[in-house]
Amino acid sequence: MGRTQRNGEFNRWDRRTKKREEKNMVKQAAVAAQTIGEYIDIGKLHASPTNPRKRFYADTLDELATSIADKGVIEPLIVRLNYQNDGDDQRVPFEIVCGDRRYRASQLAKLEQVPCIIRDLTDDEVLDIQIHENLHREDVHPMDEAYGYQFLLDKLQCTVAEVAARVGKSEKFVLSRLKLNSLIPEAQEDLEKGHLLLTYALEIAKFSPDIQKIILDEAAYEQERHWESGKGNWHTPKKTERSPWPQFVQFINEKVLRLLSAAPFDLKATNLRKDGLACVSCPERTGANVGLFEEDQVDKKDSCLNPGCFNAKKQQHITNIRERIAHEASVKPKAIPLLVLDRGYSSDGDTSDVYLRTKLTIIGKKPYKDYYGEVSKEKCDKSITGVTISDGQLGSTYTVCLDDSGCKTHYGRKSSSSSSGTPAQSEKAVEAEQKKRRERKEELIDIKVCEVVRLRVLRLASEKFSSAFSVSGAPIDMVPMMIAKAWTENGGTDGTTKENVVKNILSQILSVKANTLSFGYEQKHVAAKVAEFSPTIQNHMLFLLTYGNSGAMYYDSYSSQARIKDMAEEYEIDYRLFDAEVRLAFAEEKHKKQVHLYKVYLDAVRAGDANAKIPRPYEPTYKPKD
Repeated sequence: MGRTQRNGEFNRWDRRTKKREEKNMVKQAAVAAQTIGEYIDIGKLHASPTNPRKRFYADTLDELATSIADKGVIEPLIVRLNYQNDGDDQRVPFEIVCGDRRYRASQLAKLEQVPCIIRDLTDDEVLDIQIHENLHREDVHPMDEAYGYQFLLDKLQCTVAEVAARVGKSEKFVLSRLKLNSLIPEAQEDLEKGHLLLTYALEIAKFSPDIQKIILDEAAYEQERHWESGKGNWHTPKKTERSPWPQFVQFINEKVLRLLSAAPFDLKATNLRKDGLACVSCPERTGANVGLFEEDQVDKKDSCLNPGCFNAKKQQHITNIRERIAHEASVKPKAIPLLVLDRGYSSDGDTSDVYLRTKLTIIGKKPYKDYYGEVSKEKCDKSITGVTISDGQLGSTYTVCLDDSGCKTHYGRKSSSSSSGTPAQSEKAVEAEQKKRRERKEELIDIKVCEVVRLRVLRLASEKFSSAFSVSGAPIDMVPMMIAKAWTENGGTDGTTKENVVKNILSQILSVKANTLSFGYEQKHVAAKVAEFSPTIQNHMLFLLTYGNSGAMYYDSYSSQARIKDMAEEYEIDYRLFDAEVRLAFAEEKHKKQVHLYKVYLDAVRAGDANAKIPRPYEPTYKPKD
């Protein structure tokens, strides 16, 4: 039994010795053939596990396979002995150092052998060659670089600075490429297809996946607008048209980044998140990613990269203040009112504890200079401390008296929250305030009516202008270029004019929906789109872009219609008739009790009565400031 065992050991020793001798012979032959190409069976080759290049495109491989089938493999592959194969299986003895793509294409071309140069290389030498081969190419795809640098980080267990030194790139360059690995799949796909420029992709990659999705869908491309009955309006990205870079950056600065110095809460606070992470220690800010952002985006302009977290902290900040005030007053937090002191608030949620400025009286000083809500110096036993949720003063506290408090001091019939003195003086103040409110009601009616009349006059005037205007002897593309310049450079034309006037009136003339008219933002795109229209339509656009902002109403403020009335007179348009017709239609829809007044006014205008006056049922003495 012992002899048999020893014989077996000798036999195994003989086999190992023989295998080593065979490997040495192959190694010697490889060293001798380092500069000589020889054909090796394709089945004896395998891809290198250390190759940084991990992506191969089927279409380009097919093209290369077709070329190889026709002309063969012109440049030999560089291979080495498979030192990692220590077992008995020597069927795949060679590892591909360079030429993985040619190897794959040769398989597709059904080649049995490929030309190779066998070299004796260490692992470090192999990696250096592969880095040079795959990461130093002029046409290397950014995502290949991203994967390659990440592979080196994982393989070598080194820092970004060490990888940068090894590949001969700056640390900032390598860091920006590494961030591409965090791109959401949709962005990577768009980058590969050429829809998304690298500069846009590098910017998007700086943010978290949910923010990347928003930027990609809403900022990277021009928007294609849709409308469907029952669903309303929505838009989708038009991936054939990229947004201009300034517009793309503006979206990020205004909609995504949150300037930390303007935060209404303490940046060192640890009670605004469940995990206690303070903003000053958070990695999701420009100041913590100095290698990715420009110098003007860090330090004093340090910004939050996660608007969702930023907004959640604002809400928690309000909650903390309410709980503190409620504790001091021995009431429930829900009893502490949330105050809206500006005009830009809207909410789809529960608003039972939200009070707009029209529903409260501030006791003390005005919250800001232009505040025109009710303010009183008189104290009362119904007052309570509230917390503002308006962005400009979020978190500020004020003592207020609410309109549903039952307070006789501020909401009695013959008292004024904005005045003090004798009862007679208080009554006069109340009458003055009521008159002011009635005048405002008439002004709001004028704003709505005059805007409709203004658009009617502009349309008719543009029709008369377009039928008579021509640019004789000028190049055919001159008008589209003029329109494109006015459209993109504003020149007195703003977004409201383009959307509410130009697109609105054009949609009526062309009998299409306004949201289907898309012109883009770059001059060349706008000019190309305008050139598709007839000269008459182009003349319409030229006129409307020139005069479309005349008499426009902004921020619910009445604007003089003098220029529109002059235009109506110039183009022989009956402005008063339009005005009377629109007022009657408006009354039939909104103010049915006054319909008879507007009917009498319309009949008088139609009859040519120059002395007919616009009905003022709410404030008879009101006159628009023309």
